[in-house]
Amino acid sequence: MAEKVFKKKPRITVADVRDDRSVELAWKGVEEAEGYVVERYDREKDKFVRLASLPATEKSFCSKENLGDGVYQYRVSAFRAVEGKAKPAYSRSVVRAVNISSVPAVNVIGVESLSFGKVRVTWNRTEDAQGYVIRRRIEGMDAGVIRGETGKESDSFVDDTAVSGQVYYYEVQSYHTAQDGSRFFSNTGKAQCFVCLDRTKILSVKRGFSKKVSFSFRMTAGADCYVLFKSSTEDGEYYEVARTKDGNTLSVSDKGKHGELGAWYSVCCCKTVNSKEVFGEKTESIYVKYR
Repeated sequence: MAEKVFKKKPRITVADVRDDRSVELAWKGVEEAEGYVVERYDREKDKFVRLASLPATEKSFCSKENLGDGVYQYRVSAFRAVEGKAKPAYSRSVVRAVNISSVPAVNVIGVESLSFGKVRVTWNRTEDAQGYVIRRRIEGMDAGVIRGETGKESDSFVDDTAVSGQVYYYEVQSYHTAQDGSRFFSNTGKAQCFVCLDRTKILSVKRGFSKKVSFSFRMTAGADCYVLFKSSTEDGEYYEVARTKDGNTLSVSDKGKHGELGAWYSVCCCKTVNSKEVFGEKTESIYVKYR
């Protein structure tokens, strides 16, 4: 029944443990939903138990059950009444596991690009940690994949497998190893977002009459649009003068002002993530003399 009513499933985008051991959940909703049900798996009862029933406008929930150490599973279900049916239809998300631990969470303090395809993740070291694991997930994934491990003295890691156009979320956990060889991981701190965007490559520059200049460039994977910047000097302040309507439009133009003999230009791609614009690396500046 749910497949006929719902086109998609809710997708949990945030599952973080706070310092007070509460669990913060957020999800991407579905258009058809009349509301959402948040559930946690109960091992003793061997079933999911309801924590909250929320209206369709709510897409986050904080569980304050004060649970003990362990791994807990959560899911979010969209529901909608069906004409002629006594029970509503449900569309359930993929189960998201959350690790609650007495070991303090590791805070990621920086995610930066070293060069294209290489991302450095840095964090604050915690006391008594025997090592750290670095997890990375992309949009659509419910859990991070381990990208690497470091020793207890490390506070950074370089991921050299980033791909242009992808939005990554990095998390770091410390761990302790028991005598039997099993590992106990810390809470996962708030994930840090990184957008990998390749540098846009200019293919041609055309000078038209009346100080018009047009740029064409190669498509950059993941770009939502391309932005043209301008400056009166090569090392001066650049400001936006034009942008394309979408990531498939591969040319943009500007027109010089009265009295200008020429100007310096640069192009970069842009992607909107979590309602914020993220810009790729700008091209090398090009001086254009107007006609």
